[in-house]
Amino acid sequence: MTDWQHLVQQVAKTLTECCGIQPGDRLLLAVSGGADSVALVELLTAPEQIALTLSIAHVNHGLRGAESDHDQQLVRELASRHQLPFSATTVDPLTLSQQTGRSLEDCCRELRYCWLFEQMEATRSTALVVAHQADDQAETVLMRLIRGAGLKGLCAMPYRSNRSVIRPLLDLSGEELRYQLSKRQVPFAVDHSNLDTRFLRNRLRHQVLPLLTDLQPDITNRLCQTAQILQGEESLLATDDQLLAKRILRHGSGWLAFNRTPLIELPRARRMRLYRLGVEQLLAAPSPLSYEHLIALDRCVLKGAAGRSVPLPAPLSVSQGSGMLLLLNQQQFPPELSTTTITAPGTYQLNGGITITITSDTRCTPLPNDCSTIVVDLELAPFPWTIRSWQPSDRMSLDGGGTSTVADQFSNARIPRPVRTRIPLIEAQGAILAVVGIRRSGLALVSPTSTAIARIAVHQHAQLPLSLSIFD
Repeated sequence: MTDWQHLVQQVAKTLTECCGIQPGDRLLLAVSGGADSVALVELLTAPEQIALTLSIAHVNHGLRGAESDHDQQLVRELASRHQLPFSATTVDPLTLSQQTGRSLEDCCRELRYCWLFEQMEATRSTALVVAHQADDQAETVLMRLIRGAGLKGLCAMPYRSNRSVIRPLLDLSGEELRYQLSKRQVPFAVDHSNLDTRFLRNRLRHQVLPLLTDLQPDITNRLCQTAQILQGEESLLATDDQLLAKRILRHGSGWLAFNRTPLIELPRARRMRLYRLGVEQLLAAPSPLSYEHLIALDRCVLKGAAGRSVPLPAPLSVSQGSGMLLLLNQQQFPPELSTTTITAPGTYQLNGGITITITSDTRCTPLPNDCSTIVVDLELAPFPWTIRSWQPSDRMSLDGGGTSTVADQFSNARIPRPVRTRIPLIEAQGAILAVVGIRRSGLALVSPTSTAIARIAVHQHAQLPLSLSIFD
């Protein structure tokens, strides 16, 4: 076995070279009381370790009665022995599992990390330190492989995650850690639920990995090496993804748009990576898309059929239009416009973050080319006006003569269906003056003889994905 001094030095090297930790950093240690987390505390408090400011946090899941309370007391005493600040909480994953139908393991993890991240902020910690070690990494690779995963999933656990969770024990085995604790006579808890093979990780640990060890005695190390190789390749590809995303992706409040033409020129594997990246940006969370979801999205892009239904997990939905694929986060996408009455010049705030500013003038000055400003002859269309969302029965007069349905104007402009009810229509005495950003009607047009003119400026309207101009 490796001696304790060497283990301390190895962890110090992992902290600085792989986890991005510097001497003097403030760290929050997540400690369950099991051998791995107790070893984590001992290794980080060793006199030979780099200078760190440490505190300990413990989550009692309340699932094992007195045994859970015993674990909490053990961690409290461990913190006291090392003179480290200690905090603890009790959560109720069983109720959450029953209410949501999610697995007990998932609910435990969600509640645990939610509180730990709160404690990170409370203690102003640089990072949250968890005690995952090499055996955990090997099990994670196998779990992801069994459940089905791509390159990113098979990378398993990194030394440092995006949310500043660090894992300085990934290069050490559980057996090695338990041996050193026993040798130093350091007490640790034994969670007997880890023997329950109804849970996949436990089944892999106690049944599958022993069989694989017969085939390859170094199986744990080989699986960990595979994860590290894939992490390097994933990092390389992710850099290219970000460069492509700047050209092909645009996003706003609750929406994400892909420029279809350059997208379909990419290999399918690259498109699939961009779908996942886009959804992660849209949700600010890991992508929930399965392989079947990705294939359905890709088929939609290649066939280019507007309005094609692609079932996605809530709160996601998909639409096409204006040469783009549009993904929506229904929890954040702007709501449909409510009706606003305009009685005089001024500034009007519409729901969805759109602002309308109306000023009066006696002459018409040049207008920008982005359809964000409209002028109206007030003598032909006096106040009050109404600003509202589109209705299927709406028709408008055209400046060249004749009429058209607003629906046809949207179709001609290839406006995605979910966006249409977020686009303001300006109406005077029951007649449509303009569909903002899309078409000016033929009513109340300003002429050289006009003396009372209203200038309508629309702000934040460009945040809606109306056309391919968002990629300019």
